[in-house]
Amino acid sequence: MARYTRKRRHKRRRGGVKRAAVARHEPRMQTSAKEKSTKREKSTQGGFAAFIRRHIIVIAIVVLVLVAAGVALGIVFGGRETTGTQDDAAQASAAVQTDVPEGEYDEYSEETGYDYAGVEDSVLEGLAGSDDSLFSDIDDEMEDAMFAAQGIRIGVTIGDLNSDTDKMLLGRLEQASNAAEESKLVYEVYYYNAQGDPNQQLQDVRSLIKNEVDAIIVGGTTKESFDMVVALANDAGIPVVAYNAPPGASGYVINIVADQSDWGSVYGDFMADNLDSGRIVQVLGSEDNELDIERASAINAALATNENISTKDTLYEKWDNDDAYDAMVEYLDEEGYVPGVITEEGMAQGVLDAFIEIERLPIVMCGDVSAGFIKTWYALKTIGIDITPEPEDDDEEVATVIFKSKVGEMIVCAQPAPVSIGAVAFEIAFKLAEGRTLKVSGATYVYTVETVITDSNLPKYYAMVRDEKDDVLVRDIVSQETIENLLNPPEETEEEADE
Repeated sequence: MARYTRKRRHKRRRGGVKRAAVARHEPRMQTSAKEKSTKREKSTQGGFAAFIRRHIIVIAIVVLVLVAAGVALGIVFGGRETTGTQDDAAQASAAVQTDVPEGEYDEYSEETGYDYAGVEDSVLEGLAGSDDSLFSDIDDEMEDAMFAAQGIRIGVTIGDLNSDTDKMLLGRLEQASNAAEESKLVYEVYYYNAQGDPNQQLQDVRSLIKNEVDAIIVGGTTKESFDMVVALANDAGIPVVAYNAPPGASGYVINIVADQSDWGSVYGDFMADNLDSGRIVQVLGSEDNELDIERASAINAALATNENISTKDTLYEKWDNDDAYDAMVEYLDEEGYVPGVITEEGMAQGVLDAFIEIERLPIVMCGDVSAGFIKTWYALKTIGIDITPEPEDDDEEVATVIFKSKVGEMIVCAQPAPVSIGAVAFEIAFKLAEGRTLKVSGATYVYTVETVITDSNLPKYYAMVRDEKDDVLVRDIVSQETIENLLNPPEETEEEADE
């Protein structure tokens, strides 16, 4: 049985401990090349030196293999004398034949070859090609060396991280790149943060070029810096993938932007369609945030289609779960119950806790995709939540109280915030690094959220997050079909064409 653990309201007001705020992801950014903060410092040689550097490990491994093979052959054939004249060889052959005991001559002749008696079985198996273990370690080292020399490299240059939104965008990109590195789809992804210094960003891009990256992702920069970054990359023949490129910027192969209005319309339409009438309250991040302004505008436009809904109240709680809880508790105290609520990005659990505390749930709620909210939502729909009050003293017996949603109550929609444009940029950069090409170069791709959770598919997402920490978010993953629709089919290699 799920247990409701939110501190009771009156205890909070007497100084109860405030629950920890939702953790925020801090990307593992480097600050600059001159401060030696790159993810991994690479040699800055160019031209022939860069070619030798990138392939020297492979050459060394090949030499080791040849030496090992020579040693093995020396062991096998070491008993043969290879110097002297032909007459010396004939005399040696006669001596060998003379030493063969009578009756055993047929075991060795010029036709049957060398007598392998005494040679270890493992050596014989290796010479016969039947034992792979003899060179398995060398093969592994060769594979690693080839991967280090020829594996895909992707560079990321950030002008600056000015807001939580910038960090979230970069965080999604980093999650995608980490997964690709762990599965060895790419050799390395280099991250550089110029911290607002245009000159430093140019130095960072030069470092990426010297590291022979196959694609560069650019974000969080001004138009002037962006233009210079693109010029350097284009001169080096490296494609640039941008996300949220500055207005008027050009030179990228593709620019990924998010459709905040589409996100807001989904919630506004859901509320207008499922709530017959009554007041609603919105709990958003910031009234000064451009993303929230776009979302709120789209929400309100969709809500306006239902004239029986009142939409006058919006609370801005800076995407903080505990602040959202406190604000919702106060609102319900002063304004009374509201049948509809819309919130976002890490605040849904706190908002729902406030309703649980008054033991009355909203009829319709648009929330977020945090694990804590999904688990509470699922419990309310199934086994219920234990809200049994704590006894006043140790001897008091209290009856168990299980709280569940009623029929027609707690109709929920949740979708990830549209901040996965960084992940989309990485997926496209990876495809380009593999040699793929875009159907349309220089275009802007408008990313829309593909994941929407409702009561109908709630069990699927509950199974995904039930063992996760409450602040873990379900990420919106763009389908491979969506990515493939932007790209031309893979080109056939000469070998494939011959087949």
